[in-house]
Amino acid sequence: MVINTNNKHDLPNWYLGNEELYNSDTAIPSFGQYVTWRAFIGAEHEGERVGVYVAYRDLNDPNNWSLFNRETGRLVIEDGHVYYWRRENTEKWISVQFKLDGTNEFTNAEQAHWINN
Repeated sequence: MVINTNNKHDLPNWYLGNEELYNSDTAIPSFGQYVTWRAFIGAEHEGERVGVYVAYRDLNDPNNWSLFNRETGRLVIEDGHVYYWRRENTEKWISVQFKLDGTNEFTNAEQAHWINN
C-alpha cells in the first residue's frame, strides 16, 4: 500500500502498491503488512532532509490522538518524492506527515490502522 500525502500538486491522494487508484479512507492493512507513505516535496529539494512526524490514536478512545513527534528523517530523492514505510504486528492506528527541515510547512497527514485479519 502506498499512501500519497501530497498537498502541493494534483496527484491522487491514495494508491495501492500496484498504483491502482485507492480512496481517501484510512489504509487498513493486516498485521505484518507494510504501508508506505509518499509525499512530493519538489525536485529542487533533492538530497535535503525531511522529518517524518507520527501521531498515535488511542485504541480505547477514538477521539484521542497523541501530538505529532518526529520519529525519523528521510532524504528527498531525484524526482522530488520522499518515502516512509513501516509495518506493525499488533493493532495500531497512526497518522504520518512530513516536514522539510528548516521550514514550518507540513504535508497533509494520512492514517493507517493495522488490524488482525
